[in-house]
Amino acid sequence: MEPKTDIYQQVTDLIIQKLGQGIIPWQKPWSTYGLPKNYVTQKEYRGINALLLHMLPYEHPYYLTFKQAKDLGGNVIKGSKAAMVTYWNWLYYDRNGKRITSPRPDQIKTLEKRAFLKYYYVFNISQVEGVDWKLPALQTNSHLGVPLKASRLVSFLKPKLPDIRVKGDKAYYVPSEDYITMPDNKLFAKQEAYYATLFHEIIHSTGHQKRLNREAVTLPTNFGSYDYGKEELIAEMGASFLCQEVGILSDVLNNSTAYLQSWLRTIKEDKRLLVTAAGQAQKAVDWLLGIRQEAEND
Repeated sequence: MEPKTDIYQQVTDLIIQKLGQGIIPWQKPWSTYGLPKNYVTQKEYRGINALLLHMLPYEHPYYLTFKQAKDLGGNVIKGSKAAMVTYWNWLYYDRNGKRITSPRPDQIKTLEKRAFLKYYYVFNISQVEGVDWKLPALQTNSHLGVPLKASRLVSFLKPKLPDIRVKGDKAYYVPSEDYITMPDNKLFAKQEAYYATLFHEIIHSTGHQKRLNREAVTLPTNFGSYDYGKEELIAEMGASFLCQEVGILSDVLNNSTAYLQSWLRTIKEDKRLLVTAAGQAQKAVDWLLGIRQEAEND
């Protein structure tokens, strides 16, 4: 089912605009306040929404809907431009293809589920007047250095990870034998770069058939193919989310003009790519961190 508003195209156009300016949104440093959040619920926006909202030029990454602003006694400042937030909704069909509009809980497992993308709009708190904002205190774990926080995260993830072998001067994941190869961390100019690279390979490893079973990992893919590019995009986005967990600025890719042009070409060919890749990256991170996935609808 295609929505009347082409949400995929809107998302794609926003990202393409940034890439055209030489900006890779999933590498942009996160705010010291962390990922964008809904001010009322304090839930972080996830997947593609985290990227879309983070691209906006606001000091505080807190957002709320028009109704939430009204309920707090505030008013959206005239002329303010809202930001789009996407979420998934579901349609249910029986085995004969008939749509079931209000399935009973005991029916749902027997029905076919078809997902479609919907959206709503939010405003940054700076676009709302008449509210005495109470911003949460920053929780930066400043007593821990970035390498230590990253090391602790890797240790936490270890039971879910394949073998990590230290050798050579290249980082890569081998799906057929399920192991990660990393250069010695002493070869990296910065420890942040070491962990950002490791996180990239860790995300690749989540695609193994005994984990999340992504086809681009479990099946052979050619360098430069669409599936190869999609998996690289998933790994980059997922690595950026893990970098955020430990306060690392995600800057792994080669920001050459040729590389940016390759991303632009691939994204333009498939308007669904960004949304689906970001969703799979978030799913990989959630699986690693043991976070239960929920539909985003604040």
